[in-house]
Amino acid sequence: MIKRAFFPTVGVFLLLACEEQLPAYEDPRNVFSVTIHADYMYRIGDNSVHFYLTFVNKYDETLADTARMDGSLTVTLARDPSFVRTFTLTPAQLYFARSYDSGTRELRVDPGDSIVFRVRYDFIDDQGRMLLNEGLKMNEDKDCGLRMVSDRELFVVKGGAIIFSRTLRSDSETLGYPICIVNPFISNKVCEDVNGPLDMCQ
Repeated sequence: MIKRAFFPTVGVFLLLACEEQLPAYEDPRNVFSVTIHADYMYRIGDNSVHFYLTFVNKYDETLADTARMDGSLTVTLARDPSFVRTFTLTPAQLYFARSYDSGTRELRVDPGDSIVFRVRYDFIDDQGRMLLNEGLKMNEDKDCGLRMVSDRELFVVKGGAIIFSRTLRSDSETLGYPICIVNPFISNKVCEDVNGPLDMCQ
């Protein structure tokens, strides 16, 4: 059941007191702005990109209801769009929410507050192909012969979700994410550390 904090109603006594009929109340529908940011993780056991999809309540009232959280995020290699990875966004991918009960799925989002989904992109596409083996050109790292570095590549990332059943799907702008992927992991005690997604581009 939708809570009144989400969908306020006008009291019957007001309707009876007015000679003119008030327009029917409509539920707020387009209530979230959406952004994406990315972190390249290069460490023991995790050579991947973590994508964060953030939904901010841009409505001027608190939203509270049973959460639906039905969405998707796609990552496409710009140079060869056949390499695409599609992630389904559900409560399992929820990374942050200030007020969320996972048992009842009751979600509350105050004005200006946000919820964040996170997915881990391990460079495997929807067909099970590993880009490090098939999709990318890998070159020997000139400063560390123990590892390889890809050419600079651009990934196109876009995502969105329906947060509540009675709101519209909210979608992000398209993110262009450039990166030079390093493989395999080599400790910074042996080779220069990787500090960012373009740190090792040659």
